[in-house]
Amino acid sequence: MGSPNSPRNRFGSTIDPASLLREWQVLDLLPISRSSLWAGVRSGKFPKPLKISANTTAWRAHDILRLIDSLGAAPAPDKPRTATRSKRLARRTYRP
Repeated sequence: MGSPNSPRNRFGSTIDPASLLREWQVLDLLPISRSSLWAGVRSGKFPKPLKISANTTAWRAHDILRLIDSLGAAPAPDKPRTATRSKRLARRTYRP
């Protein structure tokens, strides 16, 4: 199980370094967008995920915890999620 200083997920439990994290779990721990996560993976800034099956990708929790430590940033477990692009566009009002 994770140490008392381990980051906590959105449910308040600590993260086991031996576990695998899905994309949404990684995004809950890091204050970045989905596109920034994948850009960082492509550039080598973030750890590469494991391909579990054709439609399943996961990261090793210890890699993500090490990344958080190296960035010196505490995870944001209660960060508000931004609206999707379609919702942002729907809220815009266009004036002729």
